[in-house]
Amino acid sequence: MTKEKDNLLFLAAAVILCSALLFFAHLGIFTRYMADDYCVAGAAKNSNHFEFVKGMYYSWTGRFSYLLFSYPLSRLGPSVLKILPAFTILIWSVPLTLTIRAVLQSVGANKKNLTILSVIISTTIILTSFSMTPGLFQVLYWRDGLLNYLFPIVGLSMITFILLEVFNDRMKANHPLTLFLFFTLCFFNSGFAEAYTTTQFCFFGLLVLISIFFKRQDLLKLSLIGLIATGIGLVIEAFAPGNQVRAESIDYMPQPIMRVFFLSIRNTIHVFGRHVIFNPLWMLLLGGSAIAVSLIFPDTTDTSIKKGVTPLLFSFSGVFILITACCFPVAYMLNAFPDDRILFIPTVVLNGFLFYSITYLCVFLRSLFFVKDNRDMIKTSRTTLLLFSICLFLAILSTIYLKNLSYYKDYANRWDRRENKIIDAKTNGFTEVVVNGLESREYISDISAQATFWVNSCMANYYDLEAIIGK
Repeated sequence: MTKEKDNLLFLAAAVILCSALLFFAHLGIFTRYMADDYCVAGAAKNSNHFEFVKGMYYSWTGRFSYLLFSYPLSRLGPSVLKILPAFTILIWSVPLTLTIRAVLQSVGANKKNLTILSVIISTTIILTSFSMTPGLFQVLYWRDGLLNYLFPIVGLSMITFILLEVFNDRMKANHPLTLFLFFTLCFFNSGFAEAYTTTQFCFFGLLVLISIFFKRQDLLKLSLIGLIATGIGLVIEAFAPGNQVRAESIDYMPQPIMRVFFLSIRNTIHVFGRHVIFNPLWMLLLGGSAIAVSLIFPDTTDTSIKKGVTPLLFSFSGVFILITACCFPVAYMLNAFPDDRILFIPTVVLNGFLFYSITYLCVFLRSLFFVKDNRDMIKTSRTTLLLFSICLFLAILSTIYLKNLSYYKDYANRWDRRENKIIDAKTNGFTEVVVNGLESREYISDISAQATFWVNSCMANYYDLEAIIGK
């Protein structure tokens, strides 16, 4: 096989994986308003941006960045939701690919096919994260969940890319404008779900320790800025007056801090076990792709056990701390295990960790026990990556896309018919409308037969009606 044909295998794998992303994007065109979306959109219709953010902050939530983004999206109407999942996938793919590329450069990977390989790895992580998370619908196809749990992951990819550029000495961390922009990004990225904000705070806390250990003053400066920015965001969220309203609605009961701490650790262990045990197919595809990628890297020269085990222990400890931080707000506020949409955050963290760990471990074990011609391994890697890419493509096509397509389309059609009926009734002068209720989806409520039910009230406010009753 010629070198050109060899390289085409890499390109084919990347194209196949990117095509699989289109399945998730296409399902997004059937996204419609649900539950909280009506409440937020109704409030946005009757106020300007400042009044909306202030009103919601004092009456419902301290998630200030969520409120800042919710207002323009609400003003654009429900039609924008049809492209929002695809747009979010795109803006996540770009910084994550750049981040992976920076990681590969920092470990001395061969520059040949570096961009294509970065696309393969980042797309594999995105695809498996969407496929393995128990709350895919809530995270990608419900606006409230997408903003609170997927948007900050996009921001984290941007933050990590900047940090790696500084680490690789391709970006200077001493320019005032750079520091200001980094502070701004970290601050606004901390204004989404509380479970993410605590994760980002611990992320920068760990980076501060790492920067001190490796004596990197440039990284230490950025890490401290990120820590301060996130800390300010955390305080703004935690002390929002609207939190008291939410606490009363869920019968919040304060728990002793040590109980919360141990419950968070228990939940973290549960998250680790659940991630591996409940997803054997996706673990196989993720691990297989990581093994294939490991064949590209040259053998390591230091094969001592300490050299092999230490990076894995440090990275595992860091991931464990981050997931514990993610579980902490849920244990503190609800004394419970994180719900499905929150689990998307540890799913992404774990998939990134597993891909790195499997790749690193395979390179180390190969260097320890085997001696092979690296050129042959690279050829094997190209073929194996293409094979696993095809398998991942077919798995997503059969278990997610084709399985959900007809239902998503049917739900959207029924939603559209209901909205048309409501608008027609309003046009004809009716102030109270009776329409068919739709089923709850992934624990996200729809209207009920009681006009006073919160979803009914929010929907009536959104359509400027006195009451909407489900049947």
